[in-house]
Amino acid sequence: MYKEQSERLVKKMALGINAEAANVIVARAYGYNRLNAKTGELEEPINGLQMIKTPDQIRAISDRSLQMMEFLRMAMNMDPLKNTLPDIRKGHPQGTPIATMWGFSNFEALKAYARQDKIDPTSQSAEEMARFKARTGFMPPSQYLLGRDYAGHTLIIHTEPLHISQWIDQEICLNRLDDLFVAVVRATHDGDNYLNRYSRGHDVFRKSLSEDHSSFILGERQKHPDHHLAVTILPSRTYTLEQLVSAHYSALNEGAVRGRTLIIDRVSVARDEESVTAGLKLASSVGINVVLTISHPDPMLWDKFDSRVIFGFDPTMVATGHEQMDQSLVASAPFIGLKKNNLQLAYHSNDTGVIFSIVQLVPETQAQAQGATLFKRIFGKPAVG
Repeated sequence: MYKEQSERLVKKMALGINAEAANVIVARAYGYNRLNAKTGELEEPINGLQMIKTPDQIRAISDRSLQMMEFLRMAMNMDPLKNTLPDIRKGHPQGTPIATMWGFSNFEALKAYARQDKIDPTSQSAEEMARFKARTGFMPPSQYLLGRDYAGHTLIIHTEPLHISQWIDQEICLNRLDDLFVAVVRATHDGDNYLNRYSRGHDVFRKSLSEDHSSFILGERQKHPDHHLAVTILPSRTYTLEQLVSAHYSALNEGAVRGRTLIIDRVSVARDEESVTAGLKLASSVGINVVLTISHPDPMLWDKFDSRVIFGFDPTMVATGHEQMDQSLVASAPFIGLKKNNLQLAYHSNDTGVIFSIVQLVPETQAQAQGATLFKRIFGKPAVG
């Protein structure tokens, strides 16, 4: 296959590359000095360059975006390494020989090939969710936030409460909830504003927390069986996690096909370990995924949640002494934060380590137009690639 790629470079006359130069280019793209014209094997790996999968291994990758990662790494190998390697590009952009090696007219065509393989992050399909995880390295929000086929609990660390609430509500609106039950709890009087504008099926409860709260939710659900979202707006005070879970336990336990989640956002939650442990144990007993947003990293809470999503934290905070959390915060600090309409985040679990990603907020400056766009995405076919 290496020899075939070398021959493609020679055959494209416009490049003006002879056989000897083509062999060098192919070798460099894969991180080597030489391509043996007789054996067809690569020789002499170059220290400092990225080792690339074999052509057969790249072809076997089912996800085109993951293939594109290999193409990009090959293009990076074509750059002279701090002037210590000879420039073998023959005056061409480094992506041009890579595209030619793979049978494409130019690098833009190669990128277009990769973009054709889009993933729907809101899909209910287990296969599509698995493809999302294979591409990004972690679960889609429909799992760690909404609890579809997941009940490991998610801790969200942030410094932008309004933006985080909007992101949560966007995900609720963009995902189909017919196989889920979702409850959102907030202690802010306007905590249901976004959902009231963009959701077509939810019930809002503005009352103090009581042991009958699940009964109120179940009663409304009987009237509206297609409603899979309950929004609880509580008086502003401190609650225990055990209280919040207990109040929603029965309502979330009954009938959800793929999962159930309790999202506690902009609520003051007591940090005593006993009530946190009790609340999460109660939730786990029936597969409720608890999502808790906090504005300051907490070592005790970090250990109680399997998934952690870091959107922001006070950069002047001192180290907590929790090695894993401190290392994750240090690693994420240069990347996270709000950039225009993008929320940059770091996802962490014990299995994945720190993985960086971006979520986009729908601008609120033109509410009517943006609302129409959002509903088009909800009831159309959203996709990312």
